[in-house]
Amino acid sequence: MLSGIGPADALRGHGIAPVAKLPGVGENLHDHPRAAIVYRGARPVPPAASNHGEALGLLRSDPAVDRTDLQIAIVDVPMIPPRCADPRRATRSRRR
Repeated sequence: MLSGIGPADALRGHGIAPVAKLPGVGENLHDHPRAAIVYRGARPVPPAASNHGEALGLLRSDPAVDRTDLQIAIVDVPMIPPRCADPRRATRSRRR
């Protein structure tokens, strides 16, 4: 909205001259928290069947909410740990 695009009254209230009056800009923003779980399979893991989105959950943050307002997606992202110079070692379990 610093560019002057958004609801004109809100922009003026912050001393920003409206360039384009678009009332929906800056509304309904959401956070996108993320957590990573890294694991090593004991055997090769087959490729994803659904373009990497393997599970999806739509939830309500509170029973009083009339529709779902949270989305949980579980996605696989194959990777080789940066400290592993030999990619073939990335899938082998280490015995200690």
